[in-house]
Amino acid sequence: MAYAAGHQFPPDKVAEFKEAFDSWNTDGNAHLDQQEMVVAMKGLGVNVEALKDMLKEVDQNNDGNIDFDEFLQALWKVKNSGDASGFATMVKKQVELIAIKTASGGVKSYSQDEVTAFANHLNYCLGDDPKLKYLMPINPNNLDLMEKVADGVMIGRFINMIEPDTIDWRAVNYKKKGGLNQYHVIENQNLNIAAAKAIGLRIYNLSAEDLRDAVKNPILVLGFMWQAVKMQLLGSVNLKSHPELITLVNDGEDMNDLLGLPPEELLKRWVNYHLEKQEYDKRIKNFSSDVKDGKVYTVLLKSIGENKGCNLDPLKWDDDKRANQVLLNAQKIGAKPFLTKQDILSGNDKLNMAFVAQLFNTCPGLKEVNAEEQKELAGLLDDDEGDSREERAFRMWMNSLGLKKMYVNNLYEDCRSGLVLLKVIDKIEPGSVKWKKKVERKPNNKFKKINNTNYAVDLGKQMKLSLVNVAGPDITARNKKL
Repeated sequence: MAYAAGHQFPPDKVAEFKEAFDSWNTDGNAHLDQQEMVVAMKGLGVNVEALKDMLKEVDQNNDGNIDFDEFLQALWKVKNSGDASGFATMVKKQVELIAIKTASGGVKSYSQDEVTAFANHLNYCLGDDPKLKYLMPINPNNLDLMEKVADGVMIGRFINMIEPDTIDWRAVNYKKKGGLNQYHVIENQNLNIAAAKAIGLRIYNLSAEDLRDAVKNPILVLGFMWQAVKMQLLGSVNLKSHPELITLVNDGEDMNDLLGLPPEELLKRWVNYHLEKQEYDKRIKNFSSDVKDGKVYTVLLKSIGENKGCNLDPLKWDDDKRANQVLLNAQKIGAKPFLTKQDILSGNDKLNMAFVAQLFNTCPGLKEVNAEEQKELAGLLDDDEGDSREERAFRMWMNSLGLKKMYVNNLYEDCRSGLVLLKVIDKIEPGSVKWKKKVERKPNNKFKKINNTNYAVDLGKQMKLSLVNVAGPDITARNKKL
């Protein structure tokens, strides 16, 4: 790999620094702005007054922002001349924090609230599955979930609920009353891990043995289960499953803009649409602090469930009573919430996002599309049956990379501008994309798009990819075969 000018860090170190950079880069663009630096400094207990000195040391072009090249060059410089501003110390703290969060066995505690929620959700989703009679129900008040997923059968059934026929049931080791030997358990869990990767789950530091010994590895298993539950709940939050989402297109946008939004962003926009519809002055930016008092949920449920008896009376109540009524109102519209009122009040980001997804899947409360809109949408989502499986595999892999503010709904359409491809390349080879010098950030015409796709092809060749007869214009023209 060619090093960026001004540093000689090896690739593994560059990858570490890129992860730290991305964790602070909350808006998903190619640089850190001053507000993002302030948030990062406060989170790590670093004196915000040091920001001016840091920018002086790091921001070489004095534009008030820090791109990744400047980030690396500053780290290399202080490695050799001392860390006067404390910038390198701050980056080191973040790298260590990420390592603690991701390393196997590095975290010493887990959330029983999440264990309870996932157990309740699996009881609801799989409770009537005849193949799982020997495992159901799961006790949500202890680590029974870990016991029940250990032989791999329940995980396999849940994966097939997310994406039917991902696992051929004939390949699964199964006994009506359980009691598989260790060899068959490991076979099942290896099958589950392969299937999970195939549908787009991110599997790191997780082995078949870890899943078999789930009781000893609750952190790893909870991370895996959260991804699976999230995919199941968010899988239908898209324009293909819910064309009525086009109602959420803002002024100055078109359907392509909506197609590029991840499900989480669509859910926030959906909530805000209903808040505006009810003339409520608040808008949400997250699923934690913005919803923890239950007021947003009260207004949302009134908007989508007024005909079921949901109203705004709980806005006058205290938070505890209001959160309890939110769950009762969710049941009125037909949802089966698996979070508790305490999960709402504590602002549990994961469980609140899952709850919003449940509400959306139960009752979107959006107007149906007309014939003209349906025709336009059909053109955007046109899928060639012959290559849809391969397209889907690539698309799900790209989405599994966890890139901020990027979600691929249609491989061919979303890669036309080159930005998606460049983000993927930068994830695989951190620092390889020169965002300021080479990339058109707003490719609003064909020339700018081809500039980006040509650059992506050039970088692909530098990475030793086989790209014979492939050029930028082919990608921009949606040439499926190339």
